[in-house]
Amino acid sequence: MLYRSRFHDECERDHHLGYKLLNHMAQIVINRLEARELQVSLQKDSVPFGAPLNFNPYKK
Repeated sequence: MLYRSRFHDECERDHHLGYKLLNHMAQIVINRLEARELQVSLQKDSVPFGAPLNFNPYKK
């Protein structure tokens, strides 16, 4: 189990560890957001992120 105070103290003592953990957690969040964006873009009637305003998913 992770205890916030012990975890925080360890990161304060070892800044390299804190930096590495922060980068790792940020990458996890980015991966989850990208996966969710892909899920949403694959749903019927959805517009892919960054598509032009006149995007029509049914037009070939």
